[in-house]
Amino acid sequence: MNFGFIAEESILRASINNEQEKLYIIKENWKSMGVDLDNLKCYEIETNTTGSLLLIYAIDFQINPEPRKD
Repeated sequence: MNFGFIAEESILRASINNEQEKLYIIKENWKSMGVDLDNLKCYEIETNTTGSLLLIYAIDFQINPEPRKD
């Protein structure tokens, strides 16, 4: 939620966090069902305006920026 901020959002920080506890839990839950998710990663994206933290659990991730509209 942006609580009334009217601004174009941008990324402050992006990283991969392989030590995230939820990542371990997800891998263990699927392993018990015979699914190997050793390549699963936790991508963290922190935004500038609101300081929101997005956690994305995926094997691969790519951001394709849209061209700026000036």
